[in-house]
Amino acid sequence: MFSMVLISKFFLGCPHIFSAKIQFTEPIRISWVEDGSTETPLGTMTLDVLSAKRKQALIDQNTTFIITDQAEFGRFYSHLITSQNFTWRLQSNNLRVQALKFPLAKGVSFDKTLTLNGFNNFDGNIVLRDLQLPSDDPAGGINFVAVIEILNPSPFSLDLGTVIFALSYQNASLGVVTGANTIISPGTNQISLGGILVKQTDPTSLAALSQLFTIYLNGDSSPIIARGQSTLQPDGSIISWLSQGIQSLKLNVPSSRLLRLIPFNQSQLGISV
Repeated sequence: MFSMVLISKFFLGCPHIFSAKIQFTEPIRISWVEDGSTETPLGTMTLDVLSAKRKQALIDQNTTFIITDQAEFGRFYSHLITSQNFTWRLQSNNLRVQALKFPLAKGVSFDKTLTLNGFNNFDGNIVLRDLQLPSDDPAGGINFVAVIEILNPSPFSLDLGTVIFALSYQNASLGVVTGANTIISPGTNQISLGGILVKQTDPTSLAALSQLFTIYLNGDSSPIIARGQSTLQPDGSIISWLSQGIQSLKLNVPSSRLLRLIPFNQSQLGISV
């Protein structure tokens, strides 16, 4: 088994009309409802006491999620990253519920289905905030640093460690970028990435890169594709389900007028103008 820290914030509907304290005495079993009928067990988690008011309870906790099957969780994580939403079934037994001055209710069963927002490849939620070309790379090409802004619509956080993306434009490989200590929390995030724009020699790639810079310099829009390659934890280890999920991630990074302000050496990029 493998564990992860689950950081989440969402509301849980409750059927009763009274304010109540809900205590989970046993772990909550979590299954992924894939197609309305197929349920895939993912693992368990624990929750602190919940306070329910006006027929809902806010879950805003950091908890440890015990993964029981890394392969299945990897499949789910790919779905979480690429889809608009996902459905979980949460089950537990022997809850204790204290509502106002009523007697303590024991042995209560809990069975709840939740549909929550996924990351949806952050589609339409990415903005290029800064792009710099500070120096030449000794092996050819140009070093670059970029800052992108990502809006995370999901209630879950992504702690990716060091994440690696491969950049491409119209099937022309532009290079690899790396982001260290990358955490994508719910809401707006700024991510710093660095890498090398590789020198192009293939005629087709040269034409694509020339077109890309022409579009950028004219202030038009044409996105670069950033595909997830892998992630590394601070100790250098690789988490299989996390890398499996990140390999499903495909970011459409929109163009920006920033390149109007950036000087570059066209001979190093291999562009004919």
